[in-house]
Amino acid sequence: MKKKMLVLICILVMIPTIVIVGCEIRTIQEERAHMEYISKKMQFARRVRFTTDVENNSPIFSVAGEFNRRRNSPDEENYVDVVFVHSAEEAVEFPDNTLVAWPSTGFMADDGGHRRGTREVIDDLADYVRVIHPDVDLRDFGLPENTITVYDAVERWEIVAEIFEAFPW
Repeated sequence: MKKKMLVLICILVMIPTIVIVGCEIRTIQEERAHMEYISKKMQFARRVRFTTDVENNSPIFSVAGEFNRRRNSPDEENYVDVVFVHSAEEAVEFPDNTLVAWPSTGFMADDGGHRRGTREVIDDLADYVRVIHPDVDLRDFGLPENTITVYDAVERWEIVAEIFEAFPW
C-alpha cells in the first residue's frame, strides 16, 4: 500500500513537471524560430540597402547594426520585431520595440566607388535575371509582374529574397 501511494505521489508530481518543461521547450523553439526569421529579414535588408536613418536616408545605417546596437545597450529595450515600410514617415506608426526600415535613396561613397540605394540594387537584380536567365518568369515566384520593384522589396520581401537566393550575383 505504501509503495502504491509513493508511486501515485511521484506520478502526480511528475506530470506537472513534464508539462512545464514541455511548455518551456516549445517557448524556446518558438523564440529561436522568431530570431531566425528576424535574422533573415535583416540579411535581406542589408542586401537591398534598406535603412533606419531618418536624417540622411543612407544605407550605411544598417538594420542589423541598429538591431545589435539596441541589444547591447543596457538602457534600451530590445527590439522584438523588424518591419519594412515604404518611407521614414511610416516608421513613426510603430512602437519603440519594433525596428522599422525602409528603402534607402541616398548614395554613400565607398573606397572610390558608390554604394547604391535600394532602387539601384533591385534594378540590378531584375536586369541580371532578365539578361542572364531570359527564360525565367518572375511571376512564377509569386510576383504580380515579370519584374521586381522597390514596392515588391517592401511588401513581398520574402519573394524577392527567394529570387536573390535563386539567382546569386
